[in-house]
Amino acid sequence: MINGTYRFSFKTQKPMEFTQDPKKITRTILLILLGVVLLIGVLTCLYTVDDKQQAVVTTFGKVT
Repeated sequence: MINGTYRFSFKTQKPMEFTQDPKKITRTILLILLGVVLLIGVLTCLYTVDDKQQAVVTTFGKVT
């Protein structure tokens, strides 16, 4: 507010420009691949044994 009056700016914003930066694209692809690999690893590391089955727990090849 200047001298009791308001000043409005009617400038329009520039539209978003989508530039294809090779570094950003490569980083995004690598992050997605890493996320997929981690998700597969988490989902395959657990196994459920039914009531009628027996299981042996091994850690690094040794029975624990």
